[in-house]
Amino acid sequence: MFEEKRRFSRVSLIVATTLTLKERVVRASECRNISHGGMYVVVQEPVGLGETGRVVLTKKCGKVFVDFAAEFQVVWEDTSNMAIGLQFTHIDESNLKALEFLLSWQ
Repeated sequence: MFEEKRRFSRVSLIVATTLTLKERVVRASECRNISHGGMYVVVQEPVGLGETGRVVLTKKCGKVFVDFAAEFQVVWEDTSNMAIGLQFTHIDESNLKALEFLLSWQ
């Protein structure tokens, strides 16, 4: 039987994201799910395991637009599906509140 090893439960969230890496910006990416610990992102160009950067997204929740940003590290990659797993390495207080709102909105 499969045993769930994640510390945080994931919430489905489909929204465009922008990944800023050291020397490039990946705008054609899409978050598929998110948690307090990280997110699953589909990308249009390769992003390597271990790369670090900043992820930014804006989600319309009813009449409110919620902006979220966090520092991340790529902790897994699925090259056949052009997907990566981001682990958040730093979220400031205002973005943590935005994340909590996004998680509760779903």
